Amino acid sequence: MAFSGLAAEVVFTASQNTANNIPKASGPYAHWYDAERQAYRPSEAVKASWARGYAYAADRPFRAAVYHIADTLLGQLPPSIFRTVEATYLFRGNSENTGGLIAKPVPQSLAHFKRNSSFSAEEQKVLSRLQELTFTTTEPFASGRGSTATHTAWFSPPAKGKPTILYSPGQVGRLSNARYFMPWLKAGYGFIIYEYPGYGKSRAATSEPWIYETAETVSHLLVKKGIPKKQQILWGYSMGGAPTAYLASKEGYKAVIMQSTMHNFPEVVEHQMITKWGIRHWVLPVYKHTITQFPVQTFLQANTSPILFIHGKQDKDIPWQYNMMLNELAVPNGVKKRGELIPDAGHWIDTAVLEPRVNAFLKTLN
Repeated sequence: MAFSGLAAEVVFTASQNTANNIPKASGPYAHWYDAERQAYRPSEAVKASWARGYAYAADRPFRAAVYHIADTLLGQLPPSIFRTVEATYLFRGNSENTGGLIAKPVPQSLAHFKRNSSFSAEEQKVLSRLQELTFTTTEPFASGRGSTATHTAWFSPPAKGKPTILYSPGQVGRLSNARYFMPWLKAGYGFIIYEYPGYGKSRAATSEPWIYETAETVSHLLVKKGIPKKQQILWGYSMGGAPTAYLASKEGYKAVIMQSTMHNFPEVVEHQMITKWGIRHWVLPVYKHTITQFPVQTFLQANTSPILFIHGKQDKDIPWQYNMMLNELAVPNGVKKRGELIPDAGHWIDTAVLEPRVNAFLKTLN
């Protein structure tokens, strides 16, 4: 399923902000970076979507009063409160869906993973190529705090002539997600999966810019190992679509895969508040005050690499339209793109379903 016809309706331009090396874009989905709050701030298009909250409130004076009071009170809270709450909610590490700020992150053992009895002899042979790498990062825009984190990555070198998959996991992703890439490991693709700040061995409380910094460090790590960007395939799942799109905005990568990912964070919060928690816009407009933005659409405006969008139509966490339509619209005209909407899949898509669709896309790169 392709959406190339839709993309022709919108043209985007992008320029580079040399002050902080963050892509800034013009167009309906543009965001800008607020260094003081250390966050991307919403565009006018995103703000317009928030106006729906006022629309819900407008028909009843009581609703309007509640919304106005809640909006005003939230606006008086210091950014540090939102940053802490979001870090606690979003960046949970890998200890029973908790971690980061609210639980001790649990490192995963590569040796233990390889000994898993559920793997066949052939799979264990493939997994024997996995290596554990350690690297450090420092939080950008940290206002002098100088926070650092030690990260673990699992890396499998590529066979001769094969590209390497740089995988950015989702909110509760863990290194053992490497098991889901067995078909590509068997085919000789290189592979690397890494931990965000606050995950695994890291005790750091992470932030949005720090996640981008970590992803870029991993890409540079591959370059140092003789794998240039033109041989790196960026693959982001769910929240991992944000660092993936950030890297894609840098140009020069072989391809990009966006699996079950968002278009921006505030509107996902808006969606989940209503559908999961039953909180209407006019009761608590939290989504208007988020520090985290994950402006995936903005980053994709600068992408020049072939890109695959893949999403489950039954996804209850992130509506498929956010990834398959809004993100696709952001990709500049002339960029090779492909869309795969899986009718019966939810937020997670099984490897058996992904494999033929991803392989069909990868064949177009040769």
